[in-house]
Parts: sequence; structure tokens; C-alpha cells
Amino acid sequence: MHVHLVLAHIHAEAYVATGSADLDERHERLRAELLLAAHALAGAAAAGETLTGFVMLDDKQRWTALRHMKIPLALRSGCLAVENARAVQVRHQSTEGWDELERMLAAD
Repeated sequence: MHVHLVLAHIHAEAYVATGSADLDERHERLRAELLLAAHALAGAAAAGETLTGFVMLDDKQRWTALRHMKIPLALRSGCLAVENARAVQVRHQSTEGWDELERMLAAD
């Protein structure tokens, strides 16, 4: 559910800004970052439920708390984190070229 809210928000923002629901590069980056935040928040809530179950339940029922762990959510969060890290690295490398060009032009 949280993912649909993020996607609706980003596409609505793009529509208001450009008149089209298609995402430009800035909105795609924002979508990826907000999706990571939403998945991480949901994963943290699931981990909290699991931990609470481990602490509060007796020994016989303790392992039933594992049902609150959402493994696909954790995997998706990890994938989104890697994608965002790579995107940041690529953006940083692409700006280094412009900085070097600016230094070369200033030296002339």
C-alpha cells in the first residue's frame, strides 16, 4: 500500500509541474529515494514486531514471532539501496568531469 502512495505522489507532482505524468530524471531519482524510504520504514516496523514477539512471548510461542518478518520486503529494500547507491555514484562521477573541465578552462 505504501508503495502506491509514493508512486501516486510522484506522478501527481510530475503532472502538476509538466502537464504530463511521465517522469523526468529528477522525478525518477525522487521516486527511487522515496521508494527506498518507504520500504525501509515498513521493514523496520516488521523487524520491530518480530523483536517484540521474541521479547514478550514465552519460549514455546517465541518462534511464532518470525511470521512478522517480511523477507521479500527486506530483499526489495536491499535492491533499492544498491540501485540508489549506484545512481549517486554515477551522478558524482559525471559531475567530476564537469569540475575538471571548469578547472581546465579557468587555467587558460
